[in-house]
Amino acid sequence: MELLDSNPANITETTDQPEFFSNWNVQFDGHRANASGAANVSEEETTDDDFYRHSSIVTTVYCLAYSFVFLLGLVGNCLVVAVVFRAPRMRTVTNYFIVNLAIADILVVLFCLPATLLSNIFVPWILGETMCKLVAYVQGVSVVASIDSLVAISLDRVLAICFPMRFQITGRRARLIILLIWIVALTTTIPWPLYFHLVSAFPTSPEIRLCLEEWPSERDKDLYFILANVVFCYLLPLILILLCYVMIWIRVWRRSIPTESKDAHIDRLQQRSKVKVVKMLVVVVIIFMLSWLPLYAIFIRIKLGSEQMESWEDVLLPYVTPVAQWLGASNSCINPVLYAYFNQKYRRGFTAIIQSRSCCGIIRTTAADYEKRYVTTTEVHQGASFERLRRETHVRRSTPTENRNRPVVTATDSRPGTRNNSKTAERRDDHHDQQPSAMLNSAVVSTQDSIELNAIHRKWKSEVL
Repeated sequence: MELLDSNPANITETTDQPEFFSNWNVQFDGHRANASGAANVSEEETTDDDFYRHSSIVTTVYCLAYSFVFLLGLVGNCLVVAVVFRAPRMRTVTNYFIVNLAIADILVVLFCLPATLLSNIFVPWILGETMCKLVAYVQGVSVVASIDSLVAISLDRVLAICFPMRFQITGRRARLIILLIWIVALTTTIPWPLYFHLVSAFPTSPEIRLCLEEWPSERDKDLYFILANVVFCYLLPLILILLCYVMIWIRVWRRSIPTESKDAHIDRLQQRSKVKVVKMLVVVVIIFMLSWLPLYAIFIRIKLGSEQMESWEDVLLPYVTPVAQWLGASNSCINPVLYAYFNQKYRRGFTAIIQSRSCCGIIRTTAADYEKRYVTTTEVHQGASFERLRRETHVRRSTPTENRNRPVVTATDSRPGTRNNSKTAERRDDHHDQQPSAMLNSAVVSTQDSIELNAIHRKWKSEVL
């Protein structure tokens, strides 16, 4: 069956074909022209009901479902961007790529979700020629940027874990990679705004105009769909991501850390932290793949399958297609939920921003203030966490003569409401109680012990924040 038949009257012959959305999927194929208009419009008669795809009950369900995705996706992804850029400790290479992914999801939420909802409610395209081109282009760009960001994240993780001493993606390189991602996304989707137009598909109803894809050649259209949409935007990136995470899995689970090493505990903590990050990112990739798989499967069937649909397809596709649409769109709101579930830093950052109050557009409690208030580089709580760190570090008692040449480690309580903000840890040496200097309230540690304590403390801070 020809998607865009030169004779518009032929379109009306397929009145039993299932409906497909007229804009969200417009980037893939104009194939749904048969269904989107013909399923509800006949040449003999056109009524107001012919402009609506579904009943009022189904339309209400669509509005509620898309409103939920819109609000959660917009708020969640904006929180991700705010947490990373307002907390200096969150400005890592991996988080830069996560922010890039969030920006792509915001574009989907703002430009594509409303248009998709309208295309599921109305048969004709009601947003005009410009939006017909723009919405298809923006969604294509955002999808390419999303999948390329996931590839960049997987490459960053495999380099950091498998080849830590050979090559690292610095902040400057990360920014260049992000720029390259958007250049690729903007250039590879140029055919979409070029070949999408509003077409009056029905001679007796010229007011019903559909946003359709018109290529000079059907062969070029099929080739572009296979290479640009299926291979380079879905299959090949997922294969690269899969290979990266397989390499990470082999490296992490085969790595042995000597227990007698002084740095063994720190290495185990670092390895545990990296594994947590990898688990979160693997789930993000799996959710992305599953969210878009039904939609890709439907369009592969439409594009590459037989022109004559089976009877079961005529019955099933009208119900499966809207669900596949919503599932692909919902991927834009799932990632922030995954970050909050798997990563304590994002949870704390989300909580700090949500609980903060604004005055004249200025946030009183910023993420940086939250960090400074509770944990700083030189100030540590006297709570259970710091006591655990002190027990893990060997503190040696020394003679009064040694006390003059060794550093003193001070634990400072920075919690609000505490009277004595600076307290020196007390260590009483019973062997030297005859010396007054031995009774000073100070904890004397060796230089090596101080270095070990600082290293463990830095690791503890990275887990707590």
